Amino acid sequence: MPGREDYSADTVCRPAAIISVGLNEFFDGMSTPTTTQTRVIQSSTGAHRFAPAISSAGVVAAALALAGCIELLQGGLPPEKAVLNTGILLAAILAAAPGVYVLRKRSSGLPGTAGLAFLTACGISLLAIYFFWVSSYVLFPADILIWSEGDFLNDILKFLVGYPLYSPQVNNDSLNYVPGAQLLTYLLVWIAGKTASMRAVSS
Repeated sequence: MPGREDYSADTVCRPAAIISVGLNEFFDGMSTPTTTQTRVIQSSTGAHRFAPAISSAGVVAAALALAGCIELLQGGLPPEKAVLNTGILLAAILAAAPGVYVLRKRSSGLPGTAGLAFLTACGISLLAIYFFWVSSYVLFPADILIWSEGDFLNDILKFLVGYPLYSPQVNNDSLNYVPGAQLLTYLLVWIAGKTASMRAVSS
């Protein structure tokens, strides 16, 4: 048998080095994805990035559509019957959302998913009710960008009839702001020859 002195340091360390290199390549192969895997991961990440925005847009679109249905359902009906029909419609939607899921999945359905479908339908219904309620304000032909439209027109009327823009405080009929916008509006209406039309002044 060879003696202890026949084993050099290079002979002893060479197998350990080979094993170390092999393990490093093995673990690198496990931790480093291939080019195809990287593309799949990146595309999946990009799709998930826009998922909340797409879901939110879908909820808003569904709520707007339901608000339009409520508007059509209540058109020309007495208040009691209109509210009753709306309640029946919303109850049917709340029952249909989890019901369709349960019918499709049957025994494999999850109670949590059915509850989530019910809550989603509930949220869309509440949002639709809100859209229906504010639709009359949004569609009202008024300048909602000006918070004080009444006083704005009042200042123009004052200028038309020669009434002071700033009267005593006890009258409580004056704004604390300079009337630049009101006077410019009056000038444009005067150029158009519509000073006697309040519709033209307010538009």
